[in-house]
Amino acid sequence: YQRRVHAGPLFTVPISAIIPTVAPSSGLSGEASFHQADIIRRFLVVPSGATWCKLRLELLTPDTKQRFWVHCIYLVDMQAYKRTEMHKVVALVSQQRKILTFKVEANVTLEVCIARDWRAEGQSELKIEYGIEFHGLAIDSGDLCFSATDGIRRLTIANTSSNHVEDVQLSASFKNLVTPLRPVEYKIIPLSMERDSNYDNSLSYQLILTYNFHKCREMDIVPQCRIFSDCLYESDFESQLWILYDSNKQYLLAGDAFPHQYAAKLPKGDYILKLQLCHPSFEVLEKFKDLTFTLVNKLPVSQQVSVPFYSTHLAAVRGQPRNASNQTSLHPARSLSVFTAPLSLDKMPKTLITQGGCLQGNIMISSEECVKRSITYEIKYFFGPSPNSSNKTTSNNGDAKNDKSIIIGDPIADGMIAVYQKTLDNDDVYQKLEDEFPCYLPLTCARLIAVDGSTNRTGELLEKIVAISDSIIRTIDIQEFRASIAVRNNEHNIKKELETKKNQLIDALCRKGCAVADQILDNRSTTVEQDIERSPTLDDLDDIYYSLNQWIDVCDDGKPQVLTFFIRYCRVLGLFAKASKGLLRQQESDGKTTRDSDSRIREMFLELGYNHLADHYIQCLIPNRYPPNFLLF
Repeated sequence: YQRRVHAGPLFTVPISAIIPTVAPSSGLSGEASFHQADIIRRFLVVPSGATWCKLRLELLTPDTKQRFWVHCIYLVDMQAYKRTEMHKVVALVSQQRKILTFKVEANVTLEVCIARDWRAEGQSELKIEYGIEFHGLAIDSGDLCFSATDGIRRLTIANTSSNHVEDVQLSASFKNLVTPLRPVEYKIIPLSMERDSNYDNSLSYQLILTYNFHKCREMDIVPQCRIFSDCLYESDFESQLWILYDSNKQYLLAGDAFPHQYAAKLPKGDYILKLQLCHPSFEVLEKFKDLTFTLVNKLPVSQQVSVPFYSTHLAAVRGQPRNASNQTSLHPARSLSVFTAPLSLDKMPKTLITQGGCLQGNIMISSEECVKRSITYEIKYFFGPSPNSSNKTTSNNGDAKNDKSIIIGDPIADGMIAVYQKTLDNDDVYQKLEDEFPCYLPLTCARLIAVDGSTNRTGELLEKIVAISDSIIRTIDIQEFRASIAVRNNEHNIKKELETKKNQLIDALCRKGCAVADQILDNRSTTVEQDIERSPTLDDLDDIYYSLNQWIDVCDDGKPQVLTFFIRYCRVLGLFAKASKGLLRQQESDGKTTRDSDSRIREMFLELGYNHLADHYIQCLIPNRYPPNFLLF
């Protein structure tokens, strides 16, 4: 072919060279006519200093309503195009202006594409007017990551546009809580050659990391592995999958890259998350054995934290924030400085504040509503050391009566109880402590808890539980205690002592009631003759129920020990429907389901004659809820 160059090319490749328009500082505007499915494109060089763009659209054809597709995009090196594009469907009405805003970067080529919907009906030709304006408001603070230990931080907002006066109105709030997770276990194993071999038959390895976490209440979460969140096919790893399970190994959720699409609402309970990374190199995987995984928790509105801004450093020290509704007009090349201080997190439960975690939110700097929704900057606030709960304050005159931090009870006895808590069911250990601290009610309550915690609930053990409970109830003078509660008292220590004593009384009554109910059920199931004088009766159980109702509503109280007594009381009376409802409430209160509780619910259904529900539990629900192993990746 080299000898026959005169014959011409074998094939040609068309190349389009696009020369972008240098947008004037005042912006760009024009008119365009559209038939069905017509498209117009404009390529512009974003002016220096611009940070966001305003696209204005207006339908000039009278008495018309049409849909248009708007797509704006610019490319940044080493960044996915999805992070820099704006894609919306706009319904335009005659003589009404529509404004769209989106972020841009200076000195890049911006493509603005407007297309009429191909399914549009009505007039064959429409005319619209469009305008493109570039604006600039930039935050110059190094970064938008703050810490509780940073002290006072300065933020500078500058007008970087060339000829627009920008109205600044600062507002920021933290709506998410980011919790870091460290792996509790890691395992690197080779993948099977039959299923996972590479194209050259080389061997690949998988790293499986296991994370455990607990939710103290129902929350919306988004699991993220940030190092792999923004890349999928361009990633060097063959796999970056994660699977979420509950404490019973039941599958809940799975995800990959781009985590915003894997949100889930998790109830209270314990959870297990497994992350799989695959790579041909064993050494590369070993470097990720301590990889941190993050959970983004959406905070309820009542716990979202607003960020106050201060006009001066002195105002930040004094805690005098500027008015959130204040607007400041910034002329080109002018700037505004504000200050931030460490936040007060009183609204947030202390159980959510973890070391290494942070709050995540957005800061908005413009006063225009259309700009607020689209032009935001991510802001983070990292927690400092946990507050020291042992810090005590005393009154100015040193009067111990006014000191709200006085410890109620005997600290030495409480310390001994904490040490011997698990062995207080032993008579010798208890007698030794009883001799040292006679008639100490918390010691008797701790012994009751230890004895009642035994799994082998024989007749002798049940009698011991009843005897210990009776001793606690006799120790508390009910008439005097009821009178003390009726008297309104604002003393912190007295109120706390009365509440503690009330809880001890309720706990003793509940545990005694459970023991009596077990004795009655055992007597019904055995054929051996029982001592009638010593055997508890249904009247004894009713007396306990009525005594409890003097302090709480047994049917509606959600405390674990009260629910346990309510369930057994209903079983003794033959109220199996109420017992099954109580079991379901107990599962909801505990935040987890167990095979034992589901088996007891099935027993209640069998007693009620609901064989179809009992079969559903044994054939479908229990096998699916309690799988023997985790799923394979």
